[in-house]
Amino acid sequence: MYVLRNDGSLAPFGTYGEIWVTGIGVGVGYVNDPDRTAEAFRPNTVDGRSRWMYRTGDIGRWLPSGLLDCAGRNDQQVKVRGHRIELSEIEVALARLAGVEQAAVLVGGGRQPRLIAHVTGPGPIGLDAVRRDLKEFLPPQMLPDAVVHRTGFPLSPNGKLDRAALAAETVEEPVRPAARPPANDRERVAVEAFAAVLDIPVTSVGVYDNFFDLGGHSLAAMRVATALGVGVRDLLSRPTAHDLAEVLVPRDAVGSSVSRDLLIDFGLNGQAVEGSLTLICVPFAGGSAVSYLPLARARGR
Repeated sequence: MYVLRNDGSLAPFGTYGEIWVTGIGVGVGYVNDPDRTAEAFRPNTVDGRSRWMYRTGDIGRWLPSGLLDCAGRNDQQVKVRGHRIELSEIEVALARLAGVEQAAVLVGGGRQPRLIAHVTGPGPIGLDAVRRDLKEFLPPQMLPDAVVHRTGFPLSPNGKLDRAALAAETVEEPVRPAARPPANDRERVAVEAFAAVLDIPVTSVGVYDNFFDLGGHSLAAMRVATALGVGVRDLLSRPTAHDLAEVLVPRDAVGSSVSRDLLIDFGLNGQAVEGSLTLICVPFAGGSAVSYLPLARARGR
């Protein structure tokens, strides 16, 4: 890991620069995306550990103590609910929608980080309509949580979008229906597990709330599965406390065990359909089927 200046030379200790990575773990680029590959992968000019070095986008400096001090990023990449997201990709997709002339997306606070889309155009555009239309271009984790219609954007003295001024504005959180309380002990146990793993008040989790819509991600899903003694597959197919409660093993069931298949069928109950194709998904690096949650959702499972 190296800190480089803009000219590609090594930054002295204590001097900020961009963080680059070398070594056997560095790939050769992004699949089917030559532009991003050219931007992030460069020939390794600092050591002989790999042919390529990877541009992380992080800004930092090496301290004399040997610690790496990270100071943020030089782009619009953020991490929301466990997913790394490029805000500019959402902005480009928003600009393609009817009724949107300009778009700017920021991360807002509240109960948890939210993607807030600020848009200009001839008239107000609703959140439900935006999310529905954006599903054609973006995965679920990149859909905005709020949409603010504006007549214009605040600008800096040099005429560019003033993101700091935009971020300083208060955006009200949408009113959520009252959380439906648990009806039995199993639902209560599932609700408590959701709240504990996501670090949110248990009273804010209803039995019909989707775990992943509440902010759950792959690592959180594994923690919930471990806490409840179920498989990640169960949580994928039953993402609400109400549905997951149906497969929970009573805590007093000594020696009980649940069989978990290693292969997960995304098809129609294992039945082949004439004229259809079979897609086999292999989780990377020993992962689990949670990697394919967007695919399963797209198939309406």
